[in-house]
Amino acid sequence: MKDSRNVVFTIVSQREPYHASVAKRLKQDIENQVLQLENRHPKTHITHEDFPVAGAWTILPLLAPLTSRYKLTEVRWVLFVETHTAVRCDKLIEALAAADKQEDVMWIGYPLSDEEPTIIHHFTFYEELEEEGGFTYPNFASGFAMRIELIEILLKQIESGQRRLEADFSIDPAYELAQLVYGGGSDPGPLLTPDLSFCIVSGDNCATYPRQFGVCRHPKTHITHEDFPVAGAWTILPLLAPLTSRYKLTEVRWVLFVETHTAVRCDKLIEALAAADKQEDVMWIGYPLSDEEPTIIHHFTFYEELEEEGGFTYPNFASGFAMRIELIEILLKQIESGQRRLEADFSIDPAYELAQLVYGGGSDPGPLLTPDLSFCIVSGDNCATYPRQFGVCGSAIPEDSIFFAVKTWSGFHQTRARVVKKTWGRHVSHLQFFSDKDDPTLPAISTGIPNSKTGHCAKTMAILRMVLKRIQHMPHIKWIFLADDDTILGVQRLCEVLSCYRGGDDVTVLGERYGYGYGKKETAAKGYDYITGGGGTVLSVGAARVLASCACGAAPARAPDDMTLGACAQHRLNLTMTHSPLFHQARPQDYAREVLARDRPVSFHRHSSPEPVKVYSTWFQHDDLALKKTRRRDEL
Repeated sequence: MKDSRNVVFTIVSQREPYHASVAKRLKQDIENQVLQLENRHPKTHITHEDFPVAGAWTILPLLAPLTSRYKLTEVRWVLFVETHTAVRCDKLIEALAAADKQEDVMWIGYPLSDEEPTIIHHFTFYEELEEEGGFTYPNFASGFAMRIELIEILLKQIESGQRRLEADFSIDPAYELAQLVYGGGSDPGPLLTPDLSFCIVSGDNCATYPRQFGVCRHPKTHITHEDFPVAGAWTILPLLAPLTSRYKLTEVRWVLFVETHTAVRCDKLIEALAAADKQEDVMWIGYPLSDEEPTIIHHFTFYEELEEEGGFTYPNFASGFAMRIELIEILLKQIESGQRRLEADFSIDPAYELAQLVYGGGSDPGPLLTPDLSFCIVSGDNCATYPRQFGVCGSAIPEDSIFFAVKTWSGFHQTRARVVKKTWGRHVSHLQFFSDKDDPTLPAISTGIPNSKTGHCAKTMAILRMVLKRIQHMPHIKWIFLADDDTILGVQRLCEVLSCYRGGDDVTVLGERYGYGYGKKETAAKGYDYITGGGGTVLSVGAARVLASCACGAAPARAPDDMTLGACAQHRLNLTMTHSPLFHQARPQDYAREVLARDRPVSFHRHSSPEPVKVYSTWFQHDDLALKKTRRRDEL
């Protein structure tokens, strides 16, 4: 055993709202950890919801329903914890794997013992065990784990009358359960096996430990789309004024920005901010990223004057970053006075662009990011934050539920289009190239739109309408994937990611989000999001129908297709574009290594060195070959 499938997590809870909320947070934490470790959902129960029986807190009423549910499954252990027990799933799985190898170990936990008979334990004392170290029972606050076979044996003994509690009163459920298991007499049951990975205080090697009952203080937390529903909030800049307005005259000194998939350990975070607070010159902290050379996603900006100081750094947004509120106030005044402004019209990487704005350069540079490695890129014992992977929401969707439409032109039929056919195009069922000329060898069909070097809006709108017409009688098609002929795609990864989104008649537009106009005061109100086309645009069929009504404006051939769709979606249709950082508008080398190491990508864009077939084979081929095997097996 060395995975979570062999354990049931049982949180012994109470219905009262405060305790119920603590139980739900613990359940969510366990589920998130296991998803991160194994990409699967663990078996977790909150007793007042899943087993709402009287006296469940005494454990005994839980034994029968737990064995009934899991006795013929792969489950071998049941973990019982309180709502305030902290659980580290990786350490717990290791502890249970070690115990599993010892057949005589039937249940484990942190051992407690009484020095003398006590009223809370019914004045019971087991003198016959004194030479063996005394009678022990688990510290419930640290949790304990029982083999499911021990629970089955115990239930049979209770049923037969071999085991029974003598006392009418239930006081300490862990002690009374240990009494019942042991039994005494001529046929004693197994004593608790001490396991010091079940701890009484937090430590690096702890699988569990009790959390303190804190004062019921609610932290100041915000979900931006609910609390600050302003256009372009993801670029951070529109959030600065409302945050300072709300908190500048309060005790708040730091603002933490995180993504939805950032894991936060509040105890470690508070320690990190307290340490930074003592250093007056530290104005913002995070995990530092830097560019080795100018890159398109950062507007080809490079700060040569900082090379001797280690280069220009910006925070890894997936790990979160924290800014002093006084730095935010200073920055707002500089923006208001014109001392600071973003030169680029486009928003691409908000953490980089914020770092640019803070630094400013010139004769009055602002503070650079202070590296703080408690902001991590992978989980570790001392991490305050780290990025979680994007889990699969069930099974990957069928590949043949996606129609793949590739935009090309006749000059690229023998080059770029052939690369698509040689790489990811081999693994899809519904692939159609759309060009300025028919070419049955690809196959490509003409859109009737002459080729243009830039824009392609008219061509893309024609493709959208042609695809919608094509799939009218293909009800199994739920998604349309619009690709450029130099998009490099992982088909299997795309199918996994789409398991988390609604296709078909629902309205979903997914890809890598860019922004236009947010960085300048004069255009911010007219700014909009768009899905940048090079990394691929995923449209539910419902979204494609809605967007097909968009117009390309006065110069339809040259208008940027992705930007036109974005502006139409936001300003005319009130349709939200959904961002996924797994899609990439640029080449792998245009991103920091830590960014790509976060999770398996879906796509890249542009043919250059290394050549596209190598990029595909490095990042996507292995998974796509597995997809092909699965399809063959299904056909058989």
